[in-house]
Amino acid sequence: MEDKNKLINNTVNIFNILNFNTEIEKRNYKKNKYNLLLLWKLAEDPSNNKLEIDFILKNNELSKVFYKILKEVSLFYFPKINAASSDTIQRSSAEFEISSFPSKKNNNLCYIKLKFLVTIDKKIKHLYVGNNQNFIFKELPEMINYEIQFILDKKEDLFKLIQDPNAEIFIR
Repeated sequence: MEDKNKLINNTVNIFNILNFNTEIEKRNYKKNKYNLLLLWKLAEDPSNNKLEIDFILKNNELSKVFYKILKEVSLFYFPKINAASSDTIQRSSAEFEISSFPSKKNNNLCYIKLKFLVTIDKKIKHLYVGNNQNFIFKELPEMINYEIQFILDKKEDLFKLIQDPNAEIFIR
């Protein structure tokens, strides 16, 4: 059962997102085909629309709307944090944790662990990480006992972005 405050908050957020529609039309984004409906569809499935996502993220206003919608349609969300980046990843919330630990066989590799602290009745498919114009997604392996693990090279952009305290993390 959802917390009543969270439900009210989500309703208010959705109302605010819908209000962007008027603003978008005023600025003639509609003739450039980027309207609220398209942004919503792209947020629901960003993995298949890289070129359009890249264009949206270059536009400050469209980018803000896209990230707000993505937050609303995601099962889990982790906001920017007030911390310095480090060699490891350690983020915690009431609903899930993200941590990293180095591979014992290869110093360049790192295991990423997503641990969910709440019951999940839906299949989780993707991890999205974004910071301004940098937006990367990864298809996730199957969850076992409310945990998902995968390996990343420390030089990969996704690893660097997850480490970035200014990056937002979305799980769907």
